[in-house]
Amino acid sequence: QEMLEFGLSTKIVNNDEELRSFFNAKSLTRVNENVFEKLVRFLTNPFVQFVIIAIFLLAILVEMVTAGTGIAGAVALTALLLLVGPGALLGLSGWWEVIAIVAGLICLAIEIFVVPGFGVFGVVGFIALFGGLLGTLVNSGGSMSSPQMQQQLLRGSVTVLLAFVTAGVLWWLFIRRAQDLPIFQRLMLNDIPASPSGSTRTLLHAI
Repeated sequence: QEMLEFGLSTKIVNNDEELRSFFNAKSLTRVNENVFEKLVRFLTNPFVQFVIIAIFLLAILVEMVTAGTGIAGAVALTALLLLVGPGALLGLSGWWEVIAIVAGLICLAIEIFVVPGFGVFGVVGFIALFGGLLGTLVNSGGSMSSPQMQQQLLRGSVTVLLAFVTAGVLWWLFIRRAQDLPIFQRLMLNDIPASPSGSTRTLLHAI
């Protein structure tokens, strides 16, 4: 209706018959979304992207604790592909997001394992990781001054921040309860319990 008022259109088409009549067409073929297109639409839903980012961040943190198993790492890689893949297929994102995310994780790993203490690597890593994740939610090539791009940046920033908070809460719960879960008892060492005789068990017994 607004397009009619501004002179950007000449008629409103309500159904297939009116569409055929408007173009004076003899036949009309409707092309519906296939399963792949429906999957891409589902994966680009803002709430689904929020869940994927939270799973990705949590899986990265779990992989740091259970390093060597590769289970959490595989989950993180799958989440990253689900996050970047649809946008890349639609031409809405590039590979710089993946590079920024990987670079951010490397910097954070250096900060945690090599030079502990929240310093340069930590700040750079967080910025790169945040920027890479934000880039997967924003269409590439848009003007920063356009209202649409600014709205996407605001919505994407809130989504990524909420995903960080959610992953942090789940990580805290995981740390507190991981030793009670049978699957993780096989992946990480528990606190060394005392033996029935009262002497402390050695690390070899724990292993």
